[in-house]
Amino acid sequence: MSDKKYYYHISTFQGWLKVLQEGLKASEDGYIYMFDTNDPSVLSYAAANQLFMSDYGVLRIDPAGINQPLEPDLVGELTAKHQFRIKQELIDKKYLKDLGMKSIVTEHELPIRRADS
Repeated sequence: MSDKKYYYHISTFQGWLKVLQEGLKASEDGYIYMFDTNDPSVLSYAAANQLFMSDYGVLRIDPAGINQPLEPDLVGELTAKHQFRIKQELIDKKYLKDLGMKSIVTEHELPIRRADS
């Protein structure tokens, strides 16, 4: 088993498709944002509370594609200790692995059965 440390990026469905084709490009501020974990509770919390997404794509980033130092992403949420950014224009798609689309269940109905029925 490999001890390699991977990073993870989440995106909207449209963004995810584009990244799979073109690689991971920096946002308008010149940074690429990532997580140091693929724990679903961390990624879904950030997706829902920072990016306001209920569905999101997950990409694994091979550190060989990162050529700039990681900086902490200055966010105030509970997931901040797992969030990083790099000042880099592009991470080539050869360093990315598609981990698929995820969905956050925010509300659902459960049938209620009465004890006497």
